[in-house]
Amino acid sequence: MAQLRARYRSLDELAPGEISDAMLAAIWRQVQALREARVAHRDLRRAMVLIGSKGEVRILDLGTSESEATEKDLDLDVAELMASMAWTCGAPRTIQAAVRVLGKETVSRAAALLQPLNLTLATALEMRSHPELYGQIRAAVAAAIGEAPPAPRTTMRIPWVLIAWLAGALLGMYLLLPLMGELEQGIGSLSHVKWHWVLLGLAATAMTFVMAAWAQMGAVEPSLPLGKTTLVQLAGAFVSRLTPQGAGGLGLNARYLERCGIQRATAIVAVAVDVAAGVVVHAGATLLILPLLGYSILDHVPRPAPWLITLGIAIAVALLAGLLLLPIGRKRVLLPTLRAGAEMRRVFARPQRAVELFGGSLGVTATNALAIVASLRAFGSSTPTINAVAAYLAGATIGTISPTPGGLGAMEAGLVASLVALGTNPAQALAAVLLYRLLSFWLPILPGFVAFRYLQRRQVI
Repeated sequence: MAQLRARYRSLDELAPGEISDAMLAAIWRQVQALREARVAHRDLRRAMVLIGSKGEVRILDLGTSESEATEKDLDLDVAELMASMAWTCGAPRTIQAAVRVLGKETVSRAAALLQPLNLTLATALEMRSHPELYGQIRAAVAAAIGEAPPAPRTTMRIPWVLIAWLAGALLGMYLLLPLMGELEQGIGSLSHVKWHWVLLGLAATAMTFVMAAWAQMGAVEPSLPLGKTTLVQLAGAFVSRLTPQGAGGLGLNARYLERCGIQRATAIVAVAVDVAAGVVVHAGATLLILPLLGYSILDHVPRPAPWLITLGIAIAVALLAGLLLLPIGRKRVLLPTLRAGAEMRRVFARPQRAVELFGGSLGVTATNALAIVASLRAFGSSTPTINAVAAYLAGATIGTISPTPGGLGAMEAGLVASLVALGTNPAQALAAVLLYRLLSFWLPILPGFVAFRYLQRRQVI
């Protein structure tokens, strides 16, 4: 990858004067080749285009691409790159080159998709600083094709995220509604809140980003700077709020590792190793803490009916068969898992990397658990620390498997239910969980956005 970076530069690293018309034509020819192969890139912006010393073009990051893509998905790639390139090269040059290579009809359809909801987050944020570019691009398209600017046309690329947020909120309301009668009592205790515990919870939440950075550093071979890697984790707190199951944060980490000179495939595996280490630590902590509770928490879980067990086994077998037999299962899950396992063995061959990886993952779990304990103490709860940690492990598990961003709704319900089942006063449990989620989910969004913009300007991501 270092040799590749020596010969190539990213398109977003070039000044407008360095981008010739021949170079623009070469870029669009690469896009046309993807279209002919029916491959949708799904993140086709300047940062994904490399330009060689002799003007040759390469497109990066096909790991998240989609084969046998629909015409609309292919057109979305064109719209994305038109917006991203126009931001640097100007709309007329970008559109003229696109029309010469792709044709008037393709560019016209893509222009109809040109609006913020259809763009990736990085491009949409760029366009937000120059909103007049939308009109300039459509005017350039109209001039190039000799017709009136096409009417904007929306897609469902981004609204699904909004639906996930809404679903999470509704789920949380449904599951927490029986306890809402206790909320007044919990809010009434705000006048007696112990603010030094709130500050401790805030500090513990801040430390989760440092621990996450440490874990990510242990998942790769080259040494990474702790400060910059921590900022990437903080930026991930913002991006992850826009995508289900933290996918945005994982993608941001992979992009950061690429910027550090790590090959794309290796970066994806490193992120997978980091996630796998977190799962191992979480599962190990759960198995360790159950005996320390002095009783089995499973005694408080209703026994499922035999038909439900049979159904669960059938679903598990079907999923396993899908992973082994279907191409998408092998490509997206099975093969990455095998590569992550192989990389995990190499991590253990280097004790320092293993300490960073698993120490950081343990630190993330420990600091989150500390934040829960501090939130409980802030409202005067005397719930034993071991019970609070167990409740966090249970609630985090529920939040992880939830399809909503950050486990919104499901994690709150899981935490409250676990705390109440382990003996916490319902009013205190509800108030503490709301405080914990304020500290860990909502407050990091603004500094995460600031970190995201800073890292973008410094071309770290």
